[in-house]
Amino acid sequence: MQHRLALALCAPLLLAGCVAPAPGTGGTGDACGASAHQDLLGRPGRLLDGMRLDRNVRVIRPGTGVTMDFSADRLNFLLDDRGVIVQVVCG
Repeated sequence: MQHRLALALCAPLLLAGCVAPAPGTGGTGDACGASAHQDLLGRPGRLLDGMRLDRNVRVIRPGTGVTMDFSADRLNFLLDDRGVIVQVVCG
């Protein structure tokens, strides 16, 4: 009886590992190379103006309209209202 109860309680946890992360949640994938740019967090977004990146890039400022399509190889830089880079993610 105890084994069945333990299995019933653990099954949802085991199944959760089979679900793909939702777009924009910073899943474990790094197809866009976001991990290589984490050193830019907290830095001014204007630094991106002079950078040459060999991939699809979006700079997202507060209030900017963006499409909701997920592209694993697209690099997204999210800026706050002061123009500071607060997040670097794929999507």
